[in-house]
Amino acid sequence: MTKYSLVLFDFDGTLMNTSLGIFDTLNYVMKILDREIDENCNINKFIGPPLSVCFSEVMGLEEDLVENAMDIYRKRYKEKGQYIAEFYEGIIPLLSWLKTTEMKVAVATLKNAVLAESMASYFGIMSYMDGIFGMTSNSEKENKAQIIENALDYFKIKPEKAVLIGDTLLDFQGAREVGLDFIGAGFGFGFNNDVDAKHSDILMAKDCSQIRSLLED
Repeated sequence: MTKYSLVLFDFDGTLMNTSLGIFDTLNYVMKILDREIDENCNINKFIGPPLSVCFSEVMGLEEDLVENAMDIYRKRYKEKGQYIAEFYEGIIPLLSWLKTTEMKVAVATLKNAVLAESMASYFGIMSYMDGIFGMTSNSEKENKAQIIENALDYFKIKPEKAVLIGDTLLDFQGAREVGLDFIGAGFGFGFNNDVDAKHSDILMAKDCSQIRSLLED
């Protein structure tokens, strides 16, 4: 028996390891722009935030280059990058188990919703999903909290009956803003020992079996 009616999953770094496709696309963009990636740059930070933040703050591109970089990235990722990904160990069994429960299951991502649906379909997990919620345009006007709220409104479920599983502080902050419980995917891109020490209130799961145990409590 679980207290939740809705389980929301972040996509990148939670459902799937999309790093190879993302980094392949990033390298392509920087090559087109004739820019080098700083050897001191933590490119893992490129995964999760909106693209504009990724290129301006993580890659350090000038403001007048960011829009062009985003356009190149989106075209290349749609053509190639989205197909270079793999599930984390235990994700499919976890989704299969959730399908046997009364809980609704959905994606809440800062990816474009159409792209997230395309990837979920290509990798064969649409049958496990009751909804895919993401950016509705390339304007990046929505934040994580708004996407979560869109999912709650769609399912007509109160925040206290839902949980978000994600791998970054952006996920955690979005869940907290809306009033959801949060489970940190320790196998993803965003959390490390420094983050855990600063945010001891984050409930962490080291693997999918631990996520299931937390959902069953």
